Amino acid sequence: MHRWLLILRHSCFNCFEEHSIHFSNAKGTLGYCAPEYAETMILTKESDVYSFGVVLFEVLCSRHCVDLSYKDCLERDWRQRPLMASVVERLQSALQYQKDFEFKAPEPEGEQEQKPETEPDLRSQKLKETYNPLLDFEKICPPGGSNSLILYTSGAKSMPKTYEDCLSILSLLKGFMVSYQERDVSVHMDFKNELWQILGTQVPLPRLFIKGRYIGGAKEVLQLHEQGRFQPLLAGLPQIISEGESTEQ
Repeated sequence: MHRWLLILRHSCFNCFEEHSIHFSNAKGTLGYCAPEYAETMILTKESDVYSFGVVLFEVLCSRHCVDLSYKDCLERDWRQRPLMASVVERLQSALQYQKDFEFKAPEPEGEQEQKPETEPDLRSQKLKETYNPLLDFEKICPPGGSNSLILYTSGAKSMPKTYEDCLSILSLLKGFMVSYQERDVSVHMDFKNELWQILGTQVPLPRLFIKGRYIGGAKEVLQLHEQGRFQPLLAGLPQIISEGESTEQ
């Protein structure tokens, strides 16, 4: 897949020009067409970057282009969107993580028999099996969270940004069919005090903890997911097999 993305990068990044073109009427597919292009009928390099960013969003995240959970690159005002350099940096990072997590293509059966596994390969395999990605995160354990996933949320719609961020993380967890404990601070104020106490400061919601490790808020979690680094953190957690039922892996 990254070969196709690199072709897109070299073919599209080099075609942006420092001028605008005026059309008599706007043409474009809903979700891919930049809002300012549809409203003003003026095609600019920023509207091209918008459309290209939507394609990257779909390919890298496997999500529909009109998913409102992600608004960073899809802001209505182009001045509020990230610069092209930032988009390139994120793309390069995502491609690197994809490369790191790709499985090596299996060798022909005959070659596998003739080529015994060497000692360095065995050592490398053993390290991969024992490595725990959660160790890269700060050790902060909420009450009862040493061997579970705990998500602090808020169901209060009076704060739309917080409410949408909480829904995004909840949707992500449900997609992985992983069991979790949701602690809604809008229902129980004790959860808010508990969170502020363990972090030592007031922070916006949501906040995610996995097996006593502090993962972060919505921005950090979604970035980990885009980079392919979030699912490995869920290893060993109970999986939901049906509504109200879960099983230990």
